Amino acid sequence: MLTQTLKHIVLKKDFQTGGKVSSLEHFSELYDQYHRQVRSVLYRMGAKEDIDDLVQEVFLKAWQAFPTFKGQSRFSTWIYRIAMNTAIDRFRKIKYRGGPAELLDEEKISAHENTGNKVEDLENQQLILDGLDQLNEEQRSVLVLHLMEGKRMKEVAKILKLPLGTVKSRLYYAKQTMQDYLVNRGVQL
Repeated sequence: MLTQTLKHIVLKKDFQTGGKVSSLEHFSELYDQYHRQVRSVLYRMGAKEDIDDLVQEVFLKAWQAFPTFKGQSRFSTWIYRIAMNTAIDRFRKIKYRGGPAELLDEEKISAHENTGNKVEDLENQQLILDGLDQLNEEQRSVLVLHLMEGKRMKEVAKILKLPLGTVKSRLYYAKQTMQDYLVNRGVQL
């Protein structure tokens, strides 16, 4: 079985050689594999009402740029970068700071965070959403990718094209801002 990166390189070659039907089929496979992750990142970055448009825009950009994909990084890193850039561009364009209605999937809420009281759990999620709104774009992107999407620091640095030290610094300040916000709201940490 081909590794994912090797499979994507093979698919890229197919695109470059003009295999239009199979290229569309292969891109459809990539969409099927990654659209949920792209949607999740955009959602957690604050896209809400226009999430479908943003997902479509990300994959349109990926389709147009796919021939330039060199395979030097994983496809997921490349598509995350496109998603992050698209979200940031949209925020800058319309000064959008809305938050998602629901931040965490039920399956991702760990046992120690889930109190068994759905009202309290929703209130905690809303506090997290409100805290995310306190962060600037740079801090939010690092926090979302690392803590909520589970990306390693090195992968976050690759996705955002930043030095590892910058990622660590932004994450530190994002955590501090979130902690200050939560403490000021009466949450005991």
